[in-house]
Amino acid sequence: MTGAAPTSSPTAPPPPAPVPAPAKKRPRAVLVALAVLALSAAAYGIFLVTHLPQSVAIDAALAAKPSELFRLKGPGAGPLITMTLRGPGFATISAPGARLAAPTPGTLALLAGAVPGFKPSPRGVELRVTNDAASLATIAVALVADRSADASVDIRPRILPDGSGFAITATGAALRASLDWSSPPPGKPNTGPVLMSDDGALLPLGRAVIDIPAGAALFIGSSAGANIRFDLGNSEERFATGGLAVRGLELRGAESASPTSLACGKPAGTLRPGLSGSIGTNACDAVLHVQAFKLDDQAHLQLSGSGFWMQDGAVRYWPLMADVASNIVLQGAFTAAVGFLTAWVTFWLGFRKPKEG
Repeated sequence: MTGAAPTSSPTAPPPPAPVPAPAKKRPRAVLVALAVLALSAAAYGIFLVTHLPQSVAIDAALAAKPSELFRLKGPGAGPLITMTLRGPGFATISAPGARLAAPTPGTLALLAGAVPGFKPSPRGVELRVTNDAASLATIAVALVADRSADASVDIRPRILPDGSGFAITATGAALRASLDWSSPPPGKPNTGPVLMSDDGALLPLGRAVIDIPAGAALFIGSSAGANIRFDLGNSEERFATGGLAVRGLELRGAESASPTSLACGKPAGTLRPGLSGSIGTNACDAVLHVQAFKLDDQAHLQLSGSGFWMQDGAVRYWPLMADVASNIVLQGAFTAAVGFLTAWVTFWLGFRKPKEG
């Protein structure tokens, strides 16, 4: 028996092709934000390049008013400043919190026995020396410490009713000061500085040396019109380059938290990358010298050497833009680079399609 021919089932139509989703468009706010971000990054990059501190040769005369001070950073142990008084006049040393190192307490007691009722001040030391036309008196101040980049010395001028002077304070190290004759007055071999008591009594000393602890102030003064010479550093070294070697120097207001002028010793041409374009007196080298210190109604000194330099708030930067502006080849290269960057950022923001998600 012949069966019926099988019937074929109708072929199912293929499924419709998926309709591609429309490309997502970046919201206008996102494009604006990306554009602002790109321009800000470019502007900050230009700021960093044009505000890159560069070490330069320094030869500058600086002056500090009585409301200001010089801060010497990282001076070595040894002589700091020597004051020589020539001709008629007097000089004084006042150091609250200091003690006499010479004469010793025993010798001082013997000397005081010759002045009935003399009592040294318990609050510190006050010395005075009077000079005449044929003698020289010397006050020498030294830093008593191993060489340390952390030690600093502040020098602040003072205007006195009968003369001028300055205050000197060391941080991170102690000071030692001596008062003596460089050339005694003729016919007065035993004269010298006198120690003053709180009640005005005077005790003659052959020579005086005082120790001033770290952080305590030493006040040095002289009479008006006195002929005074100052030497910074070790003026007795035969082959000395002159002046006092320091790692850094700041000129600042006595109550100010930031300096108006600043130098940080580094070999000339050194660059200091950073995020702010500012400089400080940290990580400096002892390639700066201060010298020619003098006093009138201000304190004056000469700074020389090389280093990062800010004067009256203006930092010396790597002169990139000045070089570009003065060189036509560099101008063309810089303009082409800026044009390429602008075109690339515009293309990336406006025409690059986002990834489908």
